[in-house]
Amino acid sequence: MTTQIDTIRIYVASLADYNAGRLHGVWIDATQDAYDIQAEVNKMLAASKEPIAEEWAIHDYEGFYGLKLGEWESFDKVSEWATAIAEHGEAYAIWADDTDDTDVQTFEYAYRGEHATMADFAEEFYTELGEVNDSYLMGFIDWERVGREMETDGYNFEKGHVFSNR
Repeated sequence: MTTQIDTIRIYVASLADYNAGRLHGVWIDATQDAYDIQAEVNKMLAASKEPIAEEWAIHDYEGFYGLKLGEWESFDKVSEWATAIAEHGEAYAIWADDTDDTDVQTFEYAYRGEHATMADFAEEFYTELGEVNDSYLMGFIDWERVGREMETDGYNFEKGHVFSNR
C-alpha cells in the first residue's frame, strides 16, 4: 500500500557558495511551474554572499518516491514529474523512473492498478475480460503461472503496481 506524501520539493544550492565552503540554498515546492521554480532559484542566487553566484545544483529532494533526480535536472521535467506525482502518487514515480518519461497520458495508458501480486492482477484481468467466468474452473487455474506469463508478455509488476508495455 502506498503512503501519501504531502510535500514534493527540491533543495537547490548556489555552487559558488558551495565551492567557497558555505551552504546557501533553498527548499522549493516542485509542483509549481518551472518558471516559478527558476524565479525562486534566481532569488536565492541574488541573496548569495558570493560576488558571482550564477550556477546552481539540486542537492536534495523529497516526495519523489525514489524517482532519481539529477543535480542539473531541468525545472520543466522536475515540475512535470512533481505535478504528476501529486496527482498519481508512487505509481507515477515508479513508471517515470523506469521510462524517464513525463507524459501523464502515456502513464495513464500504461498503468493497470495496484495489486498484491501479479497473480492477483492476472485473475482480475481475465475475470473482467469474461475469459473465465465459471467458478468451478477458477480452482484449476494456476494464477501465479498466468501472472509470470503476463510479465513475459509485456506487463511489469513493481512495488505492487502493474504497468503494461503494450
